[in-house]
Amino acid sequence: MEAQPRSRNRQKTTRNDARKQLKFNIKRQSKTVDEQIRKLVNLADIRYDLKPEELEVERCFVTKATPLKRIKYHARGRFGKKFRRHSHLNVTVGEIDFTSKIANARNERDRDRWVKWREEARAVRERAEEERRELDMLRGLDSIEEEVEEEEEIMEENKEGKKE
Repeated sequence: MEAQPRSRNRQKTTRNDARKQLKFNIKRQSKTVDEQIRKLVNLADIRYDLKPEELEVERCFVTKATPLKRIKYHARGRFGKKFRRHSHLNVTVGEIDFTSKIANARNERDRDRWVKWREEARAVRERAEEERRELDMLRGLDSIEEEVEEEEEIMEENKEGKKE
């Protein structure tokens, strides 16, 4: 990724807040950062079973990468050095500790907001677990139906074998 490294100290933000801020940011690489956050949230859901509402962006920073040296052509057969600068994007997402956030809230409004977000995250988790149980049950029914079909085929083959 091509970008100049910049350092910004920001507090931890939820995934939704971070993506909202990036949506209205006019900087060139904001779309890339938003895409990386989206990918990380998806990976956290797949690998660690963490729902997007339970995640926050802990760190996001850029570091310099090794520049590529190229030739810059000048007039009269001369040349100089040209550097293709690149950078590394480092984004860390983590699970929100709602109890500490609620306990350390600055005021009642922040506390109420964190309580609301915790309830939303619980509702999403419960809905996802219910869907997973439903899918497992359907998969179990499918496997039972396949076993019944296999047994019927075996019985038909046995009947044909006895007739001959």
